[in-house]
Amino acid sequence: MTDRKQDIRRLAVYLAVTYAVTYAAEFILLHTCDPIYYQFILMGVMFVPTLGTLAACRGLTKKRAGINWKFDIKKKFGWLALAWFSPIIFTAVGAVMYFLMFPGDFSTKFEFLKETFEAQGIEVKDGAVNGMPIEILAIVSIVQCFTLAPAFNALLALGEEIGWRGFMTPAFVRLLGRKGGLVVSGVLWGLWHAPLIVLIGYEYGTEYTGFPWLGILFFCFVCIALAICHTYLYERSGSIIVASVLHGSFNAAATLPQLFLKDADYKSLLGPFPTGLISLIPIAAAAAVILFVSKPLPEETPEEPEQEKVTEPAE
Repeated sequence: MTDRKQDIRRLAVYLAVTYAVTYAAEFILLHTCDPIYYQFILMGVMFVPTLGTLAACRGLTKKRAGINWKFDIKKKFGWLALAWFSPIIFTAVGAVMYFLMFPGDFSTKFEFLKETFEAQGIEVKDGAVNGMPIEILAIVSIVQCFTLAPAFNALLALGEEIGWRGFMTPAFVRLLGRKGGLVVSGVLWGLWHAPLIVLIGYEYGTEYTGFPWLGILFFCFVCIALAICHTYLYERSGSIIVASVLHGSFNAAATLPQLFLKDADYKSLLGPFPTGLISLIPIAAAAAVILFVSKPLPEETPEEPEQEKVTEPAE
């Protein structure tokens, strides 16, 4: 089996398993479970791309699936730091851009935190929770986004990154070239989220013209930009761990703008979350530079993904 045919076969298996399991689980569970369990469902399906990789490659090693695991923290610490902090910076810049355009949506009264505690049955009295000022709790939330949250979220994000960046994207790049492979992989990553957008208004809610198709279309664009950035750090660091940290940090940072929204339930295609049209601009700009300006690393020759059939050399 040629390398090209092997890539096509493995991609077909990966996509079939990843999409089938995810779509079936989400359509069934999101229709039958109480919304209080939605977050656990979302966390669970993050590991389905790993399952798809196992089905396609029969392993998760460099030889089997082509995934780079080794991380030399002394030599690549800069890439780890970039993965950890850049999503926070991009999210903050994007949110500021949005609030400058829509200042009426901005608030420093931390409505989201108050509603979150009240939903948990915790009384918010005189701007304090159990005697602690809500402003202090907001600061704690922000500090966690810089410290604990990226590490914890990276453990969950690894389940996705093994499949999307570790196996799928390099295979598409080999088949379609760098630009085509990155764009297609981003679109497929976005479409993987489609049931969430349809069923629970993931990211954008349901109160917008063109629901849910416009939300699905725009989220594919979001995932193209993010896929390019994730792949860049994966290639430069040589470790899927760094891509997972970037993914985890992005998921953590994406919650920050809601602290400053006047309406805690506000959802919009425009922002202030980093998946909004305006707030995505800093990330999209970085992705454009990577896609059209940066040069790809030279292809590696050692430790190519293991072939399905191996012929022993004659002695």
